Order: sequence, then structure tokens, then C-alpha cells
Amino acid sequence: MLNNIPISQKLLAGVITLSVCGIISGVVGIVMLTRIESGVKQITDYAGPIVETTDDLIYAVAESHKVAIEILADEDPADIVRREGEFQAAVENFDADYATLDDLVVDAEIQALLDQAIVTRQDYLSAVDEMVANHRLELAEEREARVLMIRFDASGDVFTNRLEAFAESNENEMQTAEDEADRLALSGINATQEINDIVGEIFEHDYPVVE
Repeated sequence: MLNNIPISQKLLAGVITLSVCGIISGVVGIVMLTRIESGVKQITDYAGPIVETTDDLIYAVAESHKVAIEILADEDPADIVRREGEFQAAVENFDADYATLDDLVVDAEIQALLDQAIVTRQDYLSAVDEMVANHRLELAEEREARVLMIRFDASGDVFTNRLEAFAESNENEMQTAEDEADRLALSGINATQEINDIVGEIFEHDYPVVE
């Protein structure tokens, strides 16, 4: 039966079939391109900014943590004040990035994570404030301890000098008493009682004081 169809009709049918196939392929291609374009647009308009802003947020957290550690390690009050300014700048960057990310997010699961992050951040900021306050107190107490130590050393030097002078005075008195006892012993005078009194004074009073 096909053999009875004229060639012109066969050619026409073939052309129509190819056209239909082409149209179908074109429609399918257009649909696929539309889907791809929609996906790319979603990445560009939604996922891309979210990823970029999230990276900025992570950097702000890391920067604030680095500065907090530097504050803890620093002992210069002027440097601590400067680093506190750097910490505050990192905190403000975090706030700005968080606000941007909060406006972008529409997914409930991601929003829940953001809400959890902001609560944790408040705990973190409170911990850093407490750490800085304790570090300042520690440095102030160390400075006060150094001042007290200098005063103590100075007072100790004065007290030691006075004790040495007092001991030297008593040693001189002992030497004077000893010389007097020797003089009495060599004089040939019977001065046993006087010598005993001098020796008793030396051992009962002067020697213990010097010791």
C-alpha cells in the first residue's frame, strides 16, 4: 500500500515528521533551558548572596575571636584599649552581616540555625566582656603588687640599716665592757665583783641583743 503513495506525498510526510520532531525537541529544549535559567537565577539571587554573606559572617566571628585572644595576652593598657576598638569593629561587622543574612533567608531550617547562632553570640560577647574585666583587674593588682613590693623593699632597707646600727652600738658597748674588765683584771686591784657585774651585763643583756 505504501508503494502506491506518490513520492511527493512520502517526501511531504517525511518533512512534516521531521518538523514535528524538531518542534518537540525545541519545546523540550526551551523547557529545560527555562529550568536551568531558573536554577541559575536562584543561585545568583538567593544561594550566592547567602553563601557570600555567610562567609563574611564567619570571618567577622573569627576576627573577633582573634582580637579577644590578643587582649587576653596583652599587658599594655593602651594596647588593650586599641584592641577593644578592633573587637567592637568586628562585632559591628557581624551585626551588619547578620542583618543582611536574616533578610535573605527564607528557609525555616536555616532561620532556626541563625536564631541559635545569635543566642550563642550573646553568650560569647558576655564571656568576652567578663574576660576583659578580669584581665584589667589582674593587671591592676599586678601593678599594685609591684608598687607595694618597691615600698616593702625600701622599708626593709631602712629597717635593716637601723638594726645593723643598733647591733653595732651594742657590740661597741660589749667591747667597752670587755676592755674595762681586762683593765680591772690587770690593775692588780681586787675588783672581782665589778668584773662579775661587767661580764654578767655582757652575757645577760648585750650579747642577746646583738644576737
